[in-house]
Amino acid sequence: MITSVKLDNFLSHRDTELTFDNGVTVFIGGNGAGKSSIIDAMTFALFGETTRGKNEEIIRDGENQAATQIYFEVNGKKYQAVKKILKNNSPHQLLDSNSSPIAIGTGKVSEEIKKIIGLDYETLGIASIVPQGELSGIIQSSNGRKLRDLIDKVIGTGKYSAAGNELSEGITAFRDYLREKYDNTDQDVDKIQQEINDAEQIISESKPQKEKLEKIAESFKEKIKKLQEKKEELSVNYEKIMHLSDKESDVWKTVKREISSLATNNQEHSEIIQRCEESFSVIKEKSKTEDVLNSKNHKKKDVEQKIAELDQKLHTYEDHREIAGKIQFSDGECPICHTKDVTVDPEYQMEHINQELKKIESEKTNLRNESSNTQNQIDEIVSKIKEIEYAENTIKNSPIKNNEQLGDWKNNLKLNQNRNNELEKIIESSDLSPKLVEFM
Repeated sequence: MITSVKLDNFLSHRDTELTFDNGVTVFIGGNGAGKSSIIDAMTFALFGETTRGKNEEIIRDGENQAATQIYFEVNGKKYQAVKKILKNNSPHQLLDSNSSPIAIGTGKVSEEIKKIIGLDYETLGIASIVPQGELSGIIQSSNGRKLRDLIDKVIGTGKYSAAGNELSEGITAFRDYLREKYDNTDQDVDKIQQEINDAEQIISESKPQKEKLEKIAESFKEKIKKLQEKKEELSVNYEKIMHLSDKESDVWKTVKREISSLATNNQEHSEIIQRCEESFSVIKEKSKTEDVLNSKNHKKKDVEQKIAELDQKLHTYEDHREIAGKIQFSDGECPICHTKDVTVDPEYQMEHINQELKKIESEKTNLRNESSNTQNQIDEIVSKIKEIEYAENTIKNSPIKNNEQLGDWKNNLKLNQNRNNELEKIIESSDLSPKLVEFM
């Protein structure tokens, strides 16, 4: 299991270190974010090879050296592999848990890695590293023979082919034995029969040699009987070989279908669950959002009512100001009734009127600001209402209609992911055939 990987000036990574826990790790990011660079860094640290071409092409722009380092554990033993690109050389080391060298140099490190994990760079590229969108291409390409040999190796079906080869070799060896001991094989039955016929002819023609030839004939008949029995045994074994070959082909086809089906279904179901989960979260706020919208509309209506009342009050005071402007007191005498020492109503005093007008304008300004802010809030809420309507339309067109169904889909996705994990564990097992057949 890979426990961590470190990248220095490698492709788009300046200084990146990732630590992995047990389970599945998923890299998520846009194109060019550096996801594939992490995989290249792993193979570069292990085998000194990547899919990027020359070493100079994997050094980060503007830098003159780079390094990758990977920590991994196999059968309880911990290792670290370090590959660097320097100005004049490219050192490569494989170290144990005490940082003591196990192998130095790319050739020796690659051979030692192959012994430890059971895979070389090319086989690892087929077994574990599949570029996005290329799984079907690898399965169906001219490289399919290599992938088939890999599956034969890791799931144990290779022993069927090995059994067939061994049985064929056994047949050849047995025929060599018969030929050496008896100077004949099952392929010589017709020849021997002819010799028997000739012997019988000789017996009939040569009585003195009859008894001797009859003994020879009996001997040859016994040989023929044994060879016939062996031929029948070999025929049965041949049928078993053909049966095993058919079983091997069936297992191979099932593995390909399972890999393709799990990859496609898990991706599609994950996207549907994510969309519906986000939509349910938005829809949940619908009632609250509508209440807030109603509240803001009432508030705006109240503010506009207050502004209208202030406008009415403003007109009233402007009328008072016009009247007050026409009434001009001279030496405290009323210009109309000529009464002295008259107390004028404050509502018709110019100073009071100007103060009230200023106060009303200030209140209107505050109310207009409040109305504008409220309208902005209403616009935001209306935007949220549109998002809710979009979410409702998403659920309407989705196979998931409620949270209960969402839970069922999540459980099914988890089961499929566990199924995928089980398949990966079986593939990594040393004796796969019984487990794989039972799993399928």
